[in-house]
Amino acid sequence: MLWRFPGFVGLGYERRSMKTFILLSVLLVLASSSHKEKFPCKSGESLPVGVVCDFKEDCQDGSDEEFCGTCDFERHSCGWTNTSATPYSWRRQMANITIVPGEDHTTEGPWGHVMHINGSEKAGMSPKATMEYLVVHQAALACQISFWYHIYDDESPSSSSTLQVKLIQGTAEVPLLEISDGRTNGWENATVLIGNQPGGFKLSFFFSPQLLSVKDVMLDDIRMDYCGQDDVPPESDLLSCDFEKNMCSWYHDYTASLMWKRRKDKLRGLTANGYYMVIEADRNMNISSTARLKSIPQSANEVICVSFWYHIFGNSIGSLKFISKRSGEPETVVWMRSGTQGNKWRFADLTISSGKPVQMSFEAVAGGDQGRIAIDEIVVSSSESGSCPPERECTFQGSLCGLLSEPSADFNWERVTGMSRPANSSGPIADHTLGTEQGLPVHQIK
Repeated sequence: MLWRFPGFVGLGYERRSMKTFILLSVLLVLASSSHKEKFPCKSGESLPVGVVCDFKEDCQDGSDEEFCGTCDFERHSCGWTNTSATPYSWRRQMANITIVPGEDHTTEGPWGHVMHINGSEKAGMSPKATMEYLVVHQAALACQISFWYHIYDDESPSSSSTLQVKLIQGTAEVPLLEISDGRTNGWENATVLIGNQPGGFKLSFFFSPQLLSVKDVMLDDIRMDYCGQDDVPPESDLLSCDFEKNMCSWYHDYTASLMWKRRKDKLRGLTANGYYMVIEADRNMNISSTARLKSIPQSANEVICVSFWYHIFGNSIGSLKFISKRSGEPETVVWMRSGTQGNKWRFADLTISSGKPVQMSFEAVAGGDQGRIAIDEIVVSSSESGSCPPERECTFQGSLCGLLSEPSADFNWERVTGMSRPANSSGPIADHTLGTEQGLPVHQIK
């Protein structure tokens, strides 16, 4: 028998919920208004409305982020709204609404607040409870949501229902996480990556119990971490990766039109049954479809040595690029290969140096309707000596590959683009690697 304590949610709760809903609506209107509008911080200052819910506390008291998803539910629901169509729904309640667990996660006491689904209030044969939050601004590469949850069923604990976290962009729903559990042992934690999704998407917690099961569900301490553009997650420098367990500190670029896939067996990695990252072109794909894996910007004033294995094969396949982007500067194509390179793995090693923070990315372009592009065994390290091992194949896009001009020679070699070459140079405007004026051939200078 599931014990309940009625009376903790009454007229006062409904009034507080309405007040919170009205305040949230005002904030959303302000956030979409003219940039001339101001947001009144509770600490007294007024800031542009564009800073509201931008994953950064701009007000001295942080009130611009109060209704922005991160929530312990002690005062209100922080922008999360119940969108259930029936009484089977999410409600902000005191934790002692049930005997088990009888306490919230935040305060570890009975008077703390949680979001709760009352399992006895089923409506119809397929009850569904949904709670949503609208994310106005674009999130950063490493943006993630974490939360604590509790699922309880004293009648059929073996029956497994699914708690889902979804991302909703327009009419499209993308499942981010599914938790199937008949009963949890106290509060349990979960984390799921959101990534750099364009602003205007919704996050949703969805729960629908199995037929005849009576499950109470609770959520607490929802956090949105590393979502600000300047946020740096821990271990963001773990870029050496064989993809056997995960993607290490490489992140999907969700603004791209295509996603890399982590896969094994079909192409075979460098080790038996190993994982690798791949895109595959097909007839239903736009030839300009592009996938990107990106790093968090790495520290300045370091020489970075990069090596990886790549596989580009197919009758109609596009290109693979390694790109660097220094803070405040446009992207630089450090290395590129186009078209089929044979049905085999090939090796590349590069040198990246910069006096500014530098972000690195792998970009694959489908380019056609048949073929695949894969990468594996990425190794990234900082050079203690200030130089990397000589590159096996030098395109001069990232460096001189350890080559040095002879001081006693009559001429010096310099890395220049076709656009910046000296006026007295008779060399080509376009380089061989990229075939553009942005490429970096080496010119002989008197």
